[in-house]
Amino acid sequence: MDAEFGQLYGRLMQKFGEFGDRQKGTAPEVAAEKILDMMMAVSPKYRYRVGRDSATTYMQALLPLRVQEWLIQRVYR
Repeated sequence: MDAEFGQLYGRLMQKFGEFGDRQKGTAPEVAAEKILDMMMAVSPKYRYRVGRDSATTYMQALLPLRVQEWLIQRVYR
């Protein structure tokens, strides 16, 4: 990372890393089970949600872009 990038985005990158460290992701076994279900389906769905955080992703898509950006800024402050 060069000095200018670090000066501009260093704090944001640090916050992003801290946020990621606090998150608990979906277990690989859960994702693998869903992938197996998708592969075995006679008529697979267009999209599948896996894990607890997938519901928030779906809800986020319903929000206007300005609200999404505001929420992202709130998380990374």
